Amino acid sequence: MAQNQEITHDFILQFTGSKKLSDIKDLKLDIGLDSVDVAVFEKLKNLKSLDLSNNNIQRLSTFFLPKLKSLNLCNNQLTDFTFLSELSTLEEVYLEGNFATFSDKYIVTELIPTLKNIDRTKCSSLQKSMQVIKSNIISQLQKIYEKEVEPNHPNGIPESEFEDVVKQLKKAFYSSHGNEKEFIGKTHKYRQFLVEKLSRLLGLYSEKGTMPKKRRRIENEVYRVKGDGDNGEECQVFTAIKNKNTASLPPVPDYDPVHFIKCHSKDDNQKDNKTRVWKCAFAPKHLNGCESPIVASCGGDSVCFIDCSTGKLMKKFKQTNEDFFALAWTTLMIENKAMNILAVAGYRGIIQLIHPPQNITYADLKGHTKYVGSLLFHPDNATWLFSGSADGKIILWDIGVPTLPEYNTQYSQLVVLKSPGGDVLNLVFTKNHLVAGCDKGCFAWNFPEKDSKIQREPSFEVILPKLSKSDDKLVDSVVRTSKDFIITKCPMQGCILVWKMTDTLAVVKQGKSKVTNATFLEWTHTDEPYINMAVNDDLLVCGDDNGSVWIYNLQNIHKNVAITKNVLAPSQKLEWPKCNVPADMEQLLKKDAKVIINCAAVSQDQSYVVLGTENNLVCIWKLNKEMD
Repeated sequence: MAQNQEITHDFILQFTGSKKLSDIKDLKLDIGLDSVDVAVFEKLKNLKSLDLSNNNIQRLSTFFLPKLKSLNLCNNQLTDFTFLSELSTLEEVYLEGNFATFSDKYIVTELIPTLKNIDRTKCSSLQKSMQVIKSNIISQLQKIYEKEVEPNHPNGIPESEFEDVVKQLKKAFYSSHGNEKEFIGKTHKYRQFLVEKLSRLLGLYSEKGTMPKKRRRIENEVYRVKGDGDNGEECQVFTAIKNKNTASLPPVPDYDPVHFIKCHSKDDNQKDNKTRVWKCAFAPKHLNGCESPIVASCGGDSVCFIDCSTGKLMKKFKQTNEDFFALAWTTLMIENKAMNILAVAGYRGIIQLIHPPQNITYADLKGHTKYVGSLLFHPDNATWLFSGSADGKIILWDIGVPTLPEYNTQYSQLVVLKSPGGDVLNLVFTKNHLVAGCDKGCFAWNFPEKDSKIQREPSFEVILPKLSKSDDKLVDSVVRTSKDFIITKCPMQGCILVWKMTDTLAVVKQGKSKVTNATFLEWTHTDEPYINMAVNDDLLVCGDDNGSVWIYNLQNIHKNVAITKNVLAPSQKLEWPKCNVPADMEQLLKKDAKVIINCAAVSQDQSYVVLGTENNLVCIWKLNKEMD
């Protein structure tokens, strides 16, 4: 066959004798190709094995296949293998007969978390050596950062200076090793890859669990580049809305602070005031026959399970080299019994499934290449789990049902969605749509009836109204009420938006939908991101960067009787309490101390409100029934 044969869909169908591209699960093209347009493969949604061996291919572009497990590239002319980074389900790859160095194998293993074998080598045997190399480089870069960069940028690195800082870190690192050319050895290419990658990451995070003083967790936030439409042209600034609290919401009962718990401390050091509690959520049903609600919280290297009535730490799950950012509950029927399962994930990009009563993790779901910041179980399918990541992907998993006592389970990726908004911070599902709050906007994907095709690209972008002009499109918190209203929050706006999905679906035009019928709720005016709201029925709760708890009664909004031309004041605002506490916690509870509340959760009966803070506290507030 001619070496310049163009690979088209028609050619593949004829070559394989298949009637439909979706029927093809294995494809072998050892036909002397010099090049191939890999975009043609993306229609092969069920392809599990691709063999491009024994060709003369010198270069391949990045491509994605949602079910690909095996890729054979042997005996080509390839010198760079970073194009493999999007193959998030790949388990084995063959590179022999190319110009693949030992470093290239390390790089490929670093890029693909799901990879089990590379050529005839188990990736687990490579990862031990890789971790030693990575730890050494991180340690050295961390010291350089703390000495040469952080003193000049205590509040983070401005976008205009980011590339210069990266060059500064790399230059200082290589200077400590003589120079870059002398940084040699069989793994030099992998080391250079890590230095480049980690120099960019270090201004925000290192595997040692430290961050610069500026509050950030997103890899690219310090040098966020404006995308298409980020010039403010799509921003609706509601100048007609009076930014005055001329209307109010119905009252809510009072809540009293009852327990302040330090349970996420690094190395169990009770003086740790730096570990951040990122998310908390109540279990769907009480665990272990316990009468009281159990709340799970995640932060640092641990996930904690707390009895709200006593403030007692029931169980604690720890994972080395992890910083947990997200969690989500589901209830599975296991051997005819309802059992709660918790999914957790964070910096490593690996989703772990935990059975709390046994305090064990029984599955590791690998598919993301960067940290996972959001998890959501489908409201109607208990085994469907959405995961959103800083790699700009949302993966829908079927986690399956484990069999006891071994906890054997079969899980799979059902679909991988692309987020044009970058980092996926929060997810909700309503009206057959998945809605994502992202680093650069809010997007929705339609999930049609069963057996219909799900598009990887979003169905439309949600254009949110604002009270002040801002080029920043960050949507850092999204929740859904039981009435199918969606609530969103953006920093620097001083408000929270409540809007209805059905209204938004009715005005979708050219891939965008402007929210015009929204209710504005007063909230603090701050640029602090990642302050997550919580809602249960008519009760909405959100903390702020001063330790206050803003509580809203949404009853009138759900009845469509709220006045939308005014910014509505909260039903109640709870100030950070003044308490008699042990000396090591006194500073944390002083009224004038800086306390950022990262997350909130409301129990099913609204008896408890739980908050997670920037300074390693899980705070439990209890309904004051005497004042109810």
